Amino acid sequence: MIYFVPARKGSERLKNKNLRLVLGRPLIEWTFLFLAKLGVEKSTLVSSDDDAILHMADRYGCITRKRPEAMCQSGTTMSDVLHYHGPDFHVLANPPDDKNVCVLYPTSPLRNDKHILMALRQW
Repeated sequence: MIYFVPARKGSERLKNKNLRLVLGRPLIEWTFLFLAKLGVEKSTLVSSDDDAILHMADRYGCITRKRPEAMCQSGTTMSDVLHYHGPDFHVLANPPDDKNVCVLYPTSPLRNDKHILMALRQW
């Protein structure tokens, strides 16, 4: 399983929302703490146009990729972003033929490991 965290800087309604504090931590940090709890940081790709987010992801041991501005527009779909990062997923895949990607949005800080395990069982 490859874990993918898409975290663009721009937000139309709430500026820098991924770095806004929620219970004393930046919103996106809750996702990194969750990944650390699962022990899957080395299988996680964080894609962002925000250097602060990429730096935080790196500190947590995640693989980081700077996303170009063209892939960070409000009209850019998740499908576009996943397709763009396809070569990165091939490098991270373990086993090499693993094509499963679990997308974890930073704006869902209340998720827990039971949610992911339940989703994987359904898959």
